[in-house]
Amino acid sequence: MSDQAIDLVAGGFDLALRIAALPDSSMIARRLCQVRRLLVGAPSYFASRGRPSHPRELSGHACLGYSYLPSGDSWRFIDAAGEEHAVAVAGPLRANNADALMPSLRAGMEIAVQPEFVVWRDLRDSRLEAVMTDWSAPPIALNIVTPPGGLRAAKVTVLIEFLARRFSERTAPWAVL
Repeated sequence: MSDQAIDLVAGGFDLALRIAALPDSSMIARRLCQVRRLLVGAPSYFASRGRPSHPRELSGHACLGYSYLPSGDSWRFIDAAGEEHAVAVAGPLRANNADALMPSLRAGMEIAVQPEFVVWRDLRDSRLEAVMTDWSAPPIALNIVTPPGGLRAAKVTVLIEFLARRFSERTAPWAVL
C-alpha cells in the first residue's frame, strides 16, 4: 500500500483522486470536498496513557507517523480562536498509507492524526475515539486531477460529473453506506 502520487501523463491515466493540499502543477484539479483530519486512539490507549487536551501534551504520547505529511514529524493544530500550535511527535511506526496504521491504532498501541474517511466506522462503533476536539489539524481535500490538454473521453467526463455530484451532496459522503 502506498499513497505516493503517480505521474498521470507518464502512466497514461485519465484521472486520479488525490487527497491532499495540492501543490501547483500543470494538472487540472477539481475539488470535490473537504476532508477533516482527527486525532484518534483506542479507548484502551487513553485509559492507560491519558487523553491529551492540548497539542503540547502530544510530545509525551506514542504517535503514529505518516510518511507523506508535508510537515514531517511535526503535527499542526488550530483552535477556534485561531491559535496555532505545532508539536514534534515520535512513535514506533511510520507508514506511507493511513490504512496501514489502523491495526496499531485499534490495538491501543499509539495515537494518530487520521483522515475522517479512514476512521469514521471505528469512531461510530467506539473502537476509536477522537480527542482534542477543541483543536483541529489543517483540513485536506479530495480532488479529481486530470492531465492538461484538450479533449477527454466521454466516459471520463461522465465519471467526473458523477463524482462531483456524489461528493458535493454531503459533508462526509464516505459515512453514508
